[in-house]
Amino acid sequence: MRGIFTFFLISVILVFASCEKRSNVTEENNDNLQNKSINDLEIASGFNWDMTNEVAFVLSSADTRLVKITSIDGNVTYHQAKLKPGETYHVDLSIPTYVKELMVNDKRVSLGSSQATVNWSQKGARASAAVVTTTYVLHFDGSNDYVSIDDASLSGAIPSASSGAPDDFTISAWIYLQSTSGRQPIVSKQGTTEAGNVRGFLFSATDGGLEFELFKNDSDDTDLTSATGLMSANTWYHVAATYDYIADGTSVMTLYIDGSSVASTSFAVGPAQANSQPLDIGRYYYSGSYSRYFHGYMEDLRIYSTARTGAAIDGDKATVPTGAEPDLELSWIFEEGSGTTAGDQTANANDGNISGAVYSSTTVPYVADADSDGVEDANDDYPNDPLRAFNNYFPAAGYGSLAYEDLWPGKGDFDFNDVVIDYRFNTVTNASNEVVEVLASFPVKASGAALENGFGFSLPDASSDFVSSPDKFVVTGYDHQEGYVSLNAYGHETGQSEPTVVVFDNFFNILASPGGTGVNTDPGRPFVPFDTLNVTITPTGTYAINDMGLTTWNPFIIVDKTRNHEVHLPDYPPSDLADVTLFGQWEDDSDPGTNRYYKTFDDLPWALDIPSAFEWPKEKIEITEAYNHFAEWAESGGTLYTDWYIDNPGYRDDNKIYDVP
Repeated sequence: MRGIFTFFLISVILVFASCEKRSNVTEENNDNLQNKSINDLEIASGFNWDMTNEVAFVLSSADTRLVKITSIDGNVTYHQAKLKPGETYHVDLSIPTYVKELMVNDKRVSLGSSQATVNWSQKGARASAAVVTTTYVLHFDGSNDYVSIDDASLSGAIPSASSGAPDDFTISAWIYLQSTSGRQPIVSKQGTTEAGNVRGFLFSATDGGLEFELFKNDSDDTDLTSATGLMSANTWYHVAATYDYIADGTSVMTLYIDGSSVASTSFAVGPAQANSQPLDIGRYYYSGSYSRYFHGYMEDLRIYSTARTGAAIDGDKATVPTGAEPDLELSWIFEEGSGTTAGDQTANANDGNISGAVYSSTTVPYVADADSDGVEDANDDYPNDPLRAFNNYFPAAGYGSLAYEDLWPGKGDFDFNDVVIDYRFNTVTNASNEVVEVLASFPVKASGAALENGFGFSLPDASSDFVSSPDKFVVTGYDHQEGYVSLNAYGHETGQSEPTVVVFDNFFNILASPGGTGVNTDPGRPFVPFDTLNVTITPTGTYAINDMGLTTWNPFIIVDKTRNHEVHLPDYPPSDLADVTLFGQWEDDSDPGTNRYYKTFDDLPWALDIPSAFEWPKEKIEITEAYNHFAEWAESGGTLYTDWYIDNPGYRDDNKIYDVP
């Protein structure tokens, strides 16, 4: 009896505290659906009131590719990422139901299902916007052109060892193949006269792929070959090969195209590459003679005395070297423009002798990348910050809105203005598509209630790490002044099995009431300027955007500073701290056993999540009166007027919507 009496007393207080709302519903005996009371709507029991679709995008590419998912007109960017060759990339996006098609780069994609798969099996042309170019490159005709540097003049500049494992090194260059057929040497140092001992190395383009060989003798070599067909003819690519001796007695060889690894292998102590033969650019010795030559253009050939990372290689491709870079031992940028000398930019001064190859004014596109993170400045939202690259917004087109009735489990007046909050998340990712931070913005706009409501959200699909290791999910920027919310040291709520953020604990600490009941719902009372809370979530680890689980978030209000009294979106479950004994009371028809939550017996909701900035009805005006097609949308199960909330001609009655001054 005590529990029943307590609930009855709380319910009576809520009814009278929130604008006497239960007594103000006007029923219209009118067959025109636009004037139909929300209480008379016939709603299908399975309707979830969603205004968005969750679409899983599966993207893959044969080459390094910047991907943008946009609206058909390109005005809205839903997501952006950088794909690696052969990578399959997954991202889940929340798309308004009225959006039927999107562009994924140059491909038009229909959103007819819950998954959209896009594959670029052919390589794309290099971007031509915002590039820095040099004046000359060196052209090799594929017949007998080469550049040679005598071993005696190298004077130890090139990494070498007479036995055992060679020193670490990196070779990189810009190349433009006029033919992808066969093996085309980029640079080699291979013995020709040392019988039975052809120590050396060879880095070549082979059938549109890359090949890297280390030779110890005729029968002992290590060969790393990528897949073929990764590079097209008549297109610039930045290529690299690295050798890394590991202290435990193993070595690693890796091949890169445009900063992305395309092949790698590890093996026991690698063969030596020292010999007394020339270093050759554009040719190598094969089967008793120099019979293989490079066919195309070459620019910016470098050799470092360290095994560089893919990120370092990709970052530096955008710069013209000075020759003074750390660990840079040899550097030819082929800028002379004439003559038979290719100057080494380093202090080692190992100039090359050109035979047959000629300078060309064809330019190589050094893509402008001021922060050297591997994302071109033209596509980098943070061109001067190497830790950040892309902004990814949810909702993509602008702010979304949450609109609540706060009398649950009793009905209210369905003006959906007891709490009105806008929201937008910006997930900032780096060039590797890893989350750096989430910047969440919550403009607090209106409350037609007297109850002192709080607001928060949980992330049911976020990484389980954020609960098991709370230090990996750091939250700042919330507003707590009432003392009824318990947080851990990292800013999220304790006692929750899902990461949960309480943004504020009392609406009226954000927007103070000007007197009377509520804020910004009655045009006869003073307007209170909106205020915005900016919450930052910082994951302290390596996480992809899907690990944050933002598009399936579960926002809720906390009623009148009573922590266990939550109101959620329809069919969204309560948090672990909610009082589940309120289910089934008054007009609530929740049934946890069937995953039915926060719906009335006639399937009406207490909250709406609108993927656009919502202009709410004036106090005590039902949403069906203010928005002419809300009823048709609801009774159709969300198939008609999917954009009912947009300010299209004839869609709403502006006289019944609160007019923000």
